[in-house]
Amino acid sequence: MKRIRTLCFLVPALLLLGGPVCAQHVHPRRAATPKRPHLSGKERTYHLYKRTHETWHKANEKSREFRIYSAGMLPSKQISAKLTINPYPKNSPAHSLKDADQWTYYLLAKNNLEIRKWLPKIDKTQQFISEYADALLAMQEPVTHPVSQDAPWLASQISPDTRYLLLGEWHNQADVQNFEEKFLQELYKSGREIILFTEFIPDGASWTVSLEHDELADYLPIWFTANARQIPIIGLEPEYFYKDNNNFLIREETFLFPPTLQERQDVWASPEGMRLRNEHWLSILERYRQQHPDALFVILAGADHLSYTQPYSLGSHLPVDQTQCILLPPHAYPGQAEPFLTLFDVLTDKRLLQRIIQFKDRSLARQVGFDIQLKVTPPQE
Repeated sequence: MKRIRTLCFLVPALLLLGGPVCAQHVHPRRAATPKRPHLSGKERTYHLYKRTHETWHKANEKSREFRIYSAGMLPSKQISAKLTINPYPKNSPAHSLKDADQWTYYLLAKNNLEIRKWLPKIDKTQQFISEYADALLAMQEPVTHPVSQDAPWLASQISPDTRYLLLGEWHNQADVQNFEEKFLQELYKSGREIILFTEFIPDGASWTVSLEHDELADYLPIWFTANARQIPIIGLEPEYFYKDNNNFLIREETFLFPPTLQERQDVWASPEGMRLRNEHWLSILERYRQQHPDALFVILAGADHLSYTQPYSLGSHLPVDQTQCILLPPHAYPGQAEPFLTLFDVLTDKRLLQRIIQFKDRSLARQVGFDIQLKVTPPQE
């Protein structure tokens, strides 16, 4: 009797639940799939970062010598990002990001994804130089002229068919900037129409803004020399790279985390930041090329923006037969007795530390990263 009473209660309950258990057919995959939670835009960008942070760490281990700013760029309570002007196109999903944390996570994630694209190319360049070091070094000719003649010699190496001359410098090295000014004087003697483009002036601004900033004082002789010879000076940096505060041009503080004693880690020096800036620079060059089809465009910027083998560099986007890339590292950092070692020096086991390395074959130069590497050496007193 108890069994009959129990069944009377169980049967209606089973029918309400969808019929007898033996009659139910539940697809195992459907049962295992949890319901997707609704994520806000901020949560989505955070998950994008979380999904790629492992790649970031792996890339950091392989790319330290390539000056990729990644160590420490992790979420913390101190993270801040201030982007007054959105650098992405209006039809891009990233353009709608407004929150500072969203920007932080998005840029970190983008850097992770971009590293995956170009790190193999960096490895390929390194392997090429290491494998063919003997042949590359055998191509070099001894340097016979004195240091005082480096600027005239370099000007004589610029081919008449070169339309884009890339001067990749090391920043805030007074000897390097002094050499650049002397070289511009020599280049002017060629009689060609010259236009000077530089990362040290904002797009649309006059070179005179440099007069207001002590950190740009080393470049003033270059601007004075160009201005005296009626060489136009065109700024390259996009508007979002700067902000105008009481008529003083100040670099936007867009740190992904507070700067350390070792280095200022700035979003615009990260791979994604460099990509955005270089795209803007290229658009300026294209615009001026339409107006000056035969002019020699001299682009003065950091070496990482210009070297053929650097990710997203200007050099990698310009025509092979119309471009020469000159790298101008210092012979040594101020106060240091040891000579400065470039990546090429390291990959060739420091077997030829002469101040000039040159590759006259432009296709080969593309694989190495430069046409000429000239270590700027102060003349002996």
